[in-house]
Amino acid sequence: MKQVANGRHFIFQQDGAPAHNAKKVQEFLSVNVPEFWSKKIWPPSSPDANSLDYYVWSICEREVNKQPHSNKEAVKAKIENIMMSMDKEKLIKACSRFRSRIESIIAANGDFFE
Repeated sequence: MKQVANGRHFIFQQDGAPAHNAKKVQEFLSVNVPEFWSKKIWPPSSPDANSLDYYVWSICEREVNKQPHSNKEAVKAKIENIMMSMDKEKLIKACSRFRSRIESIIAANGDFFE
């Protein structure tokens, strides 16, 4: 994460996936990641606020589903290829919209928005 941030200030936040909520994971992150947002302060079921949900996974899903795959390894390889070739500038832009998306969620009283 520090390499990705490249010296810039960052806040690390996860979604509600069971693996992310494991006690050992939460403890590790709270000790090793500055300004980690624990599961206690992140609103549940908030895909509009998670750049992985509203940007990255939608691209992966669209690209992976363009053709059938013969096995799990082929799907994994396709996802890895998509992630490695993702436009870095577009990803940075998606993450930089975090604050405006939170403000939109608040303005919509937590309801759906576009």
